[in-house]
Amino acid sequence: MQNDYGKHPPLVSLKDGIYQVFGSATPYQQAMDSRSVDFSTGISSLDEKLQGLYRGDLLFIRECSFECSTCLDAVLARNVAVKGHGTVLYVSKYHATDLAARLITAECGIPYDTLAEGRLTDEQWQQIGIASAALSTLPIFADETMDFSPEYLRLRCAEIPDLDMLVVSRFLDDPLPSGDTIIRLKQLAQELNIVVLLSVQYYGMARNVWLPGTDVHLLVEYYPENRHTLEEHSITILKNAHGPLGQLSFRSIPEGTL
Repeated sequence: MQNDYGKHPPLVSLKDGIYQVFGSATPYQQAMDSRSVDFSTGISSLDEKLQGLYRGDLLFIRECSFECSTCLDAVLARNVAVKGHGTVLYVSKYHATDLAARLITAECGIPYDTLAEGRLTDEQWQQIGIASAALSTLPIFADETMDFSPEYLRLRCAEIPDLDMLVVSRFLDDPLPSGDTIIRLKQLAQELNIVVLLSVQYYGMARNVWLPGTDVHLLVEYYPENRHTLEEHSITILKNAHGPLGQLSFRSIPEGTL
């Protein structure tokens, strides 16, 4: 049979084909557009960039100071519990008492060192008493562990009904998580339908290191003169599955009260 080349339909670009099948968005984009924000970060400028926190996501936070007053991962854990009424598991080498002290002093707007050194006024002690009573009602559970393996974390998560967020906070002397570990943490977030936040404190990593499997990568830098205070610190968004990249500042003092 002889082809009539003059009557062939026009070529269709891949872009036009995708548009005809899915409209103006791919299935992934449609799914993302239909998602509702599960939790606020509690930091308005960060919410504007990330569009909040989503179940099934893996956030990676690299903090460039070990001696900060209150680490961002603890601030986010507090905010999810307060503003989102979420249940949080915080896995770290921190003692639960140390984590509690950092959250309490941040709640009161008092530098952590002031409490650690016992330099509190009567009014500050009263503020701490009020904040302690309020924070003690939050569903935040601390695991003082040396085991950060995905297998162990899965078992610990299973012990908490209706878990909403897992925070894994690692220190300077901990080995960097492998690519396989990060991918399995992402799988854990998806399987349990929770937010997983992995926080590490390292100076040696390249600034723009790319971590497959993460949805958000934040670099937190504490200005030397502010590292023991509640003054502004810098957050650089290096990866963001839900919005733009950029830089912003935040304070450890929570926005709003309990």
